[in-house]
Amino acid sequence: MAQLEIRNLTFKYPGAGKPVLDNLSLSVRAGEFVVLTGRTGSGKTTLLKIIKKDIAPYGELSGEILYAGIPYREIDGRMSAGEIGYVFQNPENQIVSDHVWSELAFGLENLGLPDDLIRRRVGETANFFGINNWFFRKTAELSSGETQLLCLASVIAMRPRLLLLDEPMARLDPTARERFLSFLIKINQELGITVLLVEHQLEDVLAAADRVMVLESGTIAASAAPRAAAVAFSEDWVGTLPAAMRFFRATGGVGDCPISVKEGRDYLRRHFRNDIFKLPPVDLAEKEEVIAAKDLWFRYRRRDEDVIRGLRFSIKKGEIVAVLGGNGSGKTTLLKIIAGVYQPYRGKVAGKAKTALLPQNPEDLFLGPTVADDLKETEESRKWIRELSAEQFLSRNFYDLSGGEKQKAGLLRVLGTAADVLLLDEPTKGLDEKEKRDIAGILKSLRNKGVTSVVVTHDAEFAAEVSDRCALLFAGEIVAAGAPREFFSGNCFYTTASARIAQDYYQGVVTVGELVMLARENGAK
Repeated sequence: MAQLEIRNLTFKYPGAGKPVLDNLSLSVRAGEFVVLTGRTGSGKTTLLKIIKKDIAPYGELSGEILYAGIPYREIDGRMSAGEIGYVFQNPENQIVSDHVWSELAFGLENLGLPDDLIRRRVGETANFFGINNWFFRKTAELSSGETQLLCLASVIAMRPRLLLLDEPMARLDPTARERFLSFLIKINQELGITVLLVEHQLEDVLAAADRVMVLESGTIAASAAPRAAAVAFSEDWVGTLPAAMRFFRATGGVGDCPISVKEGRDYLRRHFRNDIFKLPPVDLAEKEEVIAAKDLWFRYRRRDEDVIRGLRFSIKKGEIVAVLGGNGSGKTTLLKIIAGVYQPYRGKVAGKAKTALLPQNPEDLFLGPTVADDLKETEESRKWIRELSAEQFLSRNFYDLSGGEKQKAGLLRVLGTAADVLLLDEPTKGLDEKEKRDIAGILKSLRNKGVTSVVVTHDAEFAAEVSDRCALLFAGEIVAAGAPREFFSGNCFYTTASARIAQDYYQGVVTVGELVMLARENGAK
């Protein structure tokens, strides 16, 4: 039986020239785990919000939506709230209570459930998600991973039958992402809840899915079982696939397509020799220093723990530096200290370069009625608008944009400053693979002009492709730094899927391109 059925759905925002969803049809079976991917701005968020009737956007809607056989117009507020769960990309948009226990109970109280049933649901859910140790904490004190897990738990406490998730792992570090995904799998497999997950990073989610769909130009362009996606996806969509699948496709794969790191590792060893064990080293030219962090110490309040602890780090002119680390490790704080937003209570940041900061929440940069009103129009800004394909959303209000479009708008603001040093806090979250490549190309072209970029990111693949140097921030200190090949090859958790596939077979491989190159040089067995 179909849990969700959509027939010929078309939706257009007020004043928009063309619909964002155009004659879209799809069906999701009860108990199915479906991953929905697509380009930034393709309509994924809009689709999810329309399904969740109580947060549906305003606009022209036509077509038919059936939930468990019930027509859309007959879905009342109670059914939408209780049976159709929704988890946002940004947990700050979802948390409504001051304390964890209160957040877990909030939805149940609004459904008017008896107190004894609320206590049972809250206790059972807290145990299921393992959040007993922070049950009485304030929600403002939680890390990003804890906050997003709480959002998921508070929705599951209401026992939904259909769970909609809009890139819920975009802000999570690798460990928190793995934990969140493990709960999604348990929710689907053990509780039988139907899952429709919007996601750009398919590396770890595809193996858990029953089906993957591509939304393009407002309609479903492809739908396939995960392993068949290597064949079903067009060349434009290869970049969204896991590393093992891209490696299989690029090397003219024989047999079943690998879908996970484990299967990719096995495929490599069965089909390719390793006579040539490693790639030649990359020589980095010496460059002048533009920013130097010298013995930085910082805490938010006098009685708080230090967030930054004796940190020393230098940044060179025309260098792209990627800073990785767990949620709450101090990455955002470090960027704001470099930008001059925060002042350390000990140590200093030396350097006179002009800096521009893209904050983690680009909402902080936009106040006008439309995106265009907040962008300074120059020949240079028009160039970046074209390169980022941003023309389509300039006339829209910032808060009507998808998460990826908001990131692009924020990047446009920063690029328009013509700063010497760009400080970018998770600039690729919510973006598809093509747009990540576009941003990588922009940063590299700016590097050739002497512009320095410091990129805080959880995206190891992006960091490996774009950066000259990577650094790992832990407990307020830089504990490791080096060129991408050296850095990622030495890590187990903060590394790329390609490095894991090549582990102990090829040395220094951190990208799919490098894996393909070395496999071809070695030749088939």
